[in-house]
Amino acid sequence: MATGDKLYVRVQTRAHALATGEPRTKPVFNVWDFKRTTTGGTPDKNAALTAFKGSILGPLKACLSVSYVTDFADVRWLDDPLAPYTTSALAASGTVTGDSVPSLNNAYLKLTSGLRGQSNRGAKHLGPIAEASTLLDELNSGELTLLATFVTAYLAGITASDGFSYLPFIVSQTNSRFDPTHADVFGVNVTGVTINSVLGKMNRRAQFSRSSV
Repeated sequence: MATGDKLYVRVQTRAHALATGEPRTKPVFNVWDFKRTTTGGTPDKNAALTAFKGSILGPLKACLSVSYVTDFADVRWLDDPLAPYTTSALAASGTVTGDSVPSLNNAYLKLTSGLRGQSNRGAKHLGPIAEASTLLDELNSGELTLLATFVTAYLAGITASDGFSYLPFIVSQTNSRFDPTHADVFGVNVTGVTINSVLGKMNRRAQFSRSSV
């Protein structure tokens, strides 16, 4: 794909996990890739971001704990390395009240494309999840219903105010090539999402400390 075609938009949401009374916080970053459904024209990445906030983050925050506190959203054209990220404040924090499960435990969503191969699959780890949304190590029926609503919205994609529409996309990190002046983007559209009813685990969010005993 020629550099600067503006077909692939990437949104990065930056948030943190915060528990009431806790002095420490954990960063929570998520990356969202979309591919434009048409070519040509002059799409506006900020219009795409506004549509993303309403269509995707709206149903997502209903799934997450109030411990999910948003900070910023970054948006850029993935196929135009000469156009940097644009950053704006983000107000889309979680809405489920009560304590949350540990920040390393998340809802795990498997993204599929209908094609074989690791490059044609993806995943999302979403959290923090409220304790009220779980039963032991699993998501309860209410949370699964909320996540199903989010998945429907995610698969439908976004339509920006400038008339351009975008569908969720899995970027192949193996086949794509990025350098400071050129980008070749390869990947597949997301055609299905499977919600794992068992809480997933992100080891890099685990907090280890040496025993002083």
